[in-house]
Amino acid sequence: MYFFDIWAKKIAAGDWLTAHSLHAYPEWTMTTAEDYFRIYPEQRPVFQKMVPPGSADRDARHELWDKWYCAPCLHQEPAYPYMVALTYRLLGPDPRYVFIWQSLLGVISILLIYFITLRLFDNFTAFIASLLAVLSGPLLIYEGILLRDSLITPSALGLVAMIILSLPERKPAWHFLTGIGFGFTLLVKAIFMPVVVIQAAFLLFRNGRLSRQSVFGMVFFIAGVALCLMPVVVRNIYVGAPPLSLCSANAFSSTFINSNAADSAPNHGYCISRHFARIMGITNGRSVPAVMETLKTHDSIASFLRLMWGKWTALWHWYEQPNNANFYYYRLHIPVLACLPITFFILSPLSIVGIIIAVRDFRRRWPLYLVWADVFGILMVGLVLARYRVPFQALLIPFAAWTIVSATDALLTKQRGFLSVILITVCAVSLWTMRPLPASRPLIRCADYSAVYSAYYSRYALAAIQNGNWNMAAKVLYSSLQYEPEIVRQMGPARPAKNREEASLAELYAQVYQRIAEALQKAGNKPEAEHHNLRSKELQSVKDQFNLQSTNSAKSIN
Repeated sequence: MYFFDIWAKKIAAGDWLTAHSLHAYPEWTMTTAEDYFRIYPEQRPVFQKMVPPGSADRDARHELWDKWYCAPCLHQEPAYPYMVALTYRLLGPDPRYVFIWQSLLGVISILLIYFITLRLFDNFTAFIASLLAVLSGPLLIYEGILLRDSLITPSALGLVAMIILSLPERKPAWHFLTGIGFGFTLLVKAIFMPVVVIQAAFLLFRNGRLSRQSVFGMVFFIAGVALCLMPVVVRNIYVGAPPLSLCSANAFSSTFINSNAADSAPNHGYCISRHFARIMGITNGRSVPAVMETLKTHDSIASFLRLMWGKWTALWHWYEQPNNANFYYYRLHIPVLACLPITFFILSPLSIVGIIIAVRDFRRRWPLYLVWADVFGILMVGLVLARYRVPFQALLIPFAAWTIVSATDALLTKQRGFLSVILITVCAVSLWTMRPLPASRPLIRCADYSAVYSAYYSRYALAAIQNGNWNMAAKVLYSSLQYEPEIVRQMGPARPAKNREEASLAELYAQVYQRIAEALQKAGNKPEAEHHNLRSKELQSVKDQFNLQSTNSAKSIN
């Protein structure tokens, strides 16, 4: 989110070509660079020489990542940051203006779901599908977050709608316009390239044979795609990047290594593989060699199959795996999210059954299956995270609605056998998709609480302290306790931390209580300060006790 904000502000300030290399360097990239230099120590001086003179905020690690990012390639596909930049230029650099049009895109997504379901199923199924979409919390949350997922979802749905509208015979001008639409989706996310290729092939062989009209349709379609991509091609040529690159050339390699190496953990979110630095060093990020080296990290085919099974189970599980934003933490602050009942908990079993029973009319519904399969394939090759799964959820809603309508129709027409099959299958699948999380994995991580505390409460408290207003600082810090986890309130001498996550929470809130105590002490409220200081010591003791037990356990194992 921070990177999109910075990128958009640079564009709005006049760097419309993003001519100066701009990439994200989160903490894990620096750690990985250090791993690389430990493996290849002779390379550090080489990259250190590349640091521009006077660049105090850059070192060899940044130059290494610029090489891996293939600078001056765009960091990611340009549609979203440039739309944000245009918003900033017209209305001011405030993300809330962006959230306005993202909310409108959310409405468009619901309308697209209605249209797609209406054309591929029937009226009642379209009504149920749109109702499921309106009541979906995961679809709503990203409309108010500075991430491009709010644009990817309507893009995926728009592809389905454009394919449906292209099924009848159309004039070449129509295919030219849809080509522009398909090209725009590539500027949103390059994962849609297989859909573009298949649509071009469909237009060429739509009647099972080549004809003059089909050739013209395909040519005009490709011309529309090319016209939409032309500004990026011109930009790339001007700055010296590969002409057809829509994002960092090694983005695929980076994602593939971290999500497919033997130590990948599909059920634990985004993890950095210990093999990453070595493989990037061997392959220089080239896609095919990176894939081959990543597969070599598995000692057997069974190891790779277990990884794929892990992704498969994570893909259909009800849990919204957090990345950049935690759906369950946002529900604490946005009550409407907690009131919306449709999540993957309900959609997953219904949609799995719907995919199976809807295939009977595949010739009619193949556009929806095509885009769904494209997103499904990308998730299985890459990462299964909540925000990556949002367009996948949107594409599943018509299938989930079809399950509900099919069961209702079977009930009304007294097709007891078919109804029994649907209900039994949904229940059986639910036992798998609704399985609980391990006890050591909370809905909301310590990282989610600490990120908000550091970026929001701590910042305002520091501003109050700088103004000498200790009472206000204490009030701001105390307000953060409104969202203190229940487990933290329970922890103390009689309730130790049971796992590392709980111990981290104890440490975080020990710091919070300590800062409140210091602010109250400075404000002259000594009794309250002492009360919060004692609570801080209790929680710190919980953390220390857990560390001691962990150390003793490790020693006994050794």
